[in-house]
Amino acid sequence: MCIRDSWKIILKPWEQPINHIRVYMGEQMGFYFLFVSTWATSYLINGIIGLVLYALMKLVPPFNGHGAMHQVPNALHAGLVIIMCSITLQKFKRQQEVCNKRWGANQWADAKPRVRPAFLGAAIPMTSVVNGKIELDFPDWWRRGRQTVAWSIIVVLLIADMIVVWNVQELKHDKKTDKIGLGDSIRLSTIIALCQVQGVNALGSILARILTKHENWKTDEEYAHHLTMKDVIFQVINTFLPQFWVAFMEPILYDKDEMCPTTENDCKKDLSMQVSVLFAGQALYSLAKQAVLPIVLRFLSQRRIRRLNCQDNLGGVEGEADEDWRTEARKDFVELTEYDNIEGPIEDYVELTLQFGYVTMFTAVYPFAPLISFAFNTLQIWMDGHKLLKLHRRPLPLEVKNIGIWEDIFQILSKIGCVTNVALCFFVVDISPIFLGKRYEEDENLDHQAVKWKLGFFLAFSVGFLLLTTVIEQLLTPTSTAVRVQRARQTIYQQCVLGDRETSAFVNEADAVPDDLSLIHISEPTRRYAISYAVFC
Repeated sequence: MCIRDSWKIILKPWEQPINHIRVYMGEQMGFYFLFVSTWATSYLINGIIGLVLYALMKLVPPFNGHGAMHQVPNALHAGLVIIMCSITLQKFKRQQEVCNKRWGANQWADAKPRVRPAFLGAAIPMTSVVNGKIELDFPDWWRRGRQTVAWSIIVVLLIADMIVVWNVQELKHDKKTDKIGLGDSIRLSTIIALCQVQGVNALGSILARILTKHENWKTDEEYAHHLTMKDVIFQVINTFLPQFWVAFMEPILYDKDEMCPTTENDCKKDLSMQVSVLFAGQALYSLAKQAVLPIVLRFLSQRRIRRLNCQDNLGGVEGEADEDWRTEARKDFVELTEYDNIEGPIEDYVELTLQFGYVTMFTAVYPFAPLISFAFNTLQIWMDGHKLLKLHRRPLPLEVKNIGIWEDIFQILSKIGCVTNVALCFFVVDISPIFLGKRYEEDENLDHQAVKWKLGFFLAFSVGFLLLTTVIEQLLTPTSTAVRVQRARQTIYQQCVLGDRETSAFVNEADAVPDDLSLIHISEPTRRYAISYAVFC
């Protein structure tokens, strides 16, 4: 089946042709689309639960004086999102291990890493003509110095970014200036914050590439690893800094009658509005960049070909079907742009990371985040497929055994989300009166004992959710028992075929209990070894 025919499912991200994608584009793209489809499915479930709880919160009027019970659905949804994200991450790891076993991708772990073409130096260490010792053409101390300079630049820019965010948020307190906007809901400060986040993210991504190339890493894996770290740290801090300012800095720096003036001193409403605007702006910018930019580049390429009068050299007649597939291939090679299989996936994963951050860290104040992430992830699957099949040349397959460092990044963000959501529930949404009872006072001077109790509940619930996610990780191990059994069988099979050992010394498969892994077979490299050995014998 042609991948263009099988890749027509838009509204069902859980039915992606992962195996066809892997055959056509390699293991890297196969793991990427498995990752996107898994999270899109999880976002749909979380979004439906959040929509039901939000409707329940709106339909049921407040039935107590302080209204804390009215916010319980939001807090409950935040806790469910934390648990579901941990389960989804472990589920993806299991599916990834199944695909790893099925595709034989684990064999790439033993392969020798390739030297980057942009590496400035020899591919192997050189022998000194003076003392006969082996010397590196690019010393590690030199690269460490460049790393220190690069991270120093990033830290300085992040400090400057904090100052900019502070000034933008201060604009809200100038009512005359901030009134210029799109009505009363979206003010000038919110528009400036949106432009600042997207603009600084774009500049930070360019700067991360420049600094990482200057560090002169030897292999593609090292280059991708350090570029990912710089890009993710810079964009995550820059993206979520305005939201953290509204949630936690406004109540500290201003009195109760001065904080969040655009929403009548309601920081929960102000934070929800800002999250919705920045989240939607970030997603729309990402989709526009991925959809429009390749089309513009292809149009410019076609225009350049027409200007140089190169149509005759390509063969075929414009507007008519060409029976010669070689002519069509020549046209695609000239008109389509090359897809960078190192920096291209990093850009896509960074966009998914920012969406994941909005879902895991701010669900307590914006319950629609999972549903919006589902919509954009589903659309992104279709757009990525359209981009890779029609707007770019066929990507060069890159042999990988998993998604690499992105597992750790999503794991860290899920842990941060545990603390952030609990902090929002107790200090912004404020469900503490449910636990404090009469200790909580509604006058201007909050009881200091009540504040201590709020901090205690915050620490207790944060530690509880962190322990709960750790237990989930320990119970749902990345490698299932069935995959471990199949890998053990493969190892024994290799030893028997290549090492000429007796099978009975290891296992008698006739007496083994059958399992349900009918889709997992011996990997292709092992099968080739077995066939070669059988032919030789």
